Amino acid sequence: RRAHPSSHARTQNNRFAKIKNMGAASSAKPIEGPKTPMELVASLKKFVAATEINFDDAFCNRDDIDALIGGLNVIIEHAKVVRELTPEAEEETVVADPQAIVEAAGKGDMAVVRKQLKAGVAVDAKVGEGEQTALIKAADGNQTKMSKFLVTRGADTNAKDKDGFTAMMQAAENGNTELVGYLHENGAEVNAQNDSGTTALMCAAEKGKTATAKFLIEELKADKGSNGMTAADIAMERNHPITFAAIDPAAAA
Repeated sequence: RRAHPSSHARTQNNRFAKIKNMGAASSAKPIEGPKTPMELVASLKKFVAATEINFDDAFCNRDDIDALIGGLNVIIEHAKVVRELTPEAEEETVVADPQAIVEAAGKGDMAVVRKQLKAGVAVDAKVGEGEQTALIKAADGNQTKMSKFLVTRGADTNAKDKDGFTAMMQAAENGNTELVGYLHENGAEVNAQNDSGTTALMCAAEKGKTATAKFLIEELKADKGSNGMTAADIAMERNHPITFAAIDPAAAA
C-alpha cells in the first residue's frame, strides 16, 4: 500500500513546485540535472544569474527566500548525483616542490598546482632568483583562471617578487583587464610600486595596453604619477600615442 506523504514532504513538494513555476517576483528555475562537474558549475551559474535578475530588496518576501532555498536544495541534490558519477581521486605520492607549483602556475597546469598544494606547498612560496610566487607567475603567463584559483586558495594579491613586481602589474602589462579588476576586488593595491617606482598603470602604458590603462584610471582611480616620469610620459616614450591620449586627454588635444 502506498504511504501518504508527510506534512513536511508535502511542504517540500509544494516548494519545489513553486520553484518550477515561478513568477516575476520569484528567484529562479531549477536546472535539469547535470552529470559532470563542469555541467554542475554551469547549472549553478545559471541559477545565480536568474536569482540576481528576479531578486530585489524592494519587493522580495519570505516566499521568495523559501523559493531560493528550494532551488539551492535542488542544486545540492544535483551535486550529490555528480559526486557519485565522479571517480575517486587516485592515491599518489607527490613530493612537495615549490619550484614545481610556480612553474605550473605560469603554464596554467591546474593538476600539478592542485597536487602541490595538497602536498603542503605554501600558496605564496617564493622560488628562484626572481622570488616569484605562483600567483605572480600565473599573472605573468596571462593565466586568468589559474590566477583566480590561486586567489581562492589564499594567495596574497599584494605579494612582490625580488624587483617589487606584483601580480596586478604583470596582468596590466599583459593587458588583462579582467584579471586586473579581479585582483583589485580581492585586495590588490592599484598604486603599489615596484623597486623602480613603476605602477600597474605604468606597466600598461609601457606596453600600449590602452583598454587596461583606461580601466585603471576610470574604474580603479589609479594615480597617473606626478613625481618624475608619469604613465603618459611612458606611453609617449614607447610610441603609444593612443594610450597616451587615453591617459592624458588634455595633453593629447
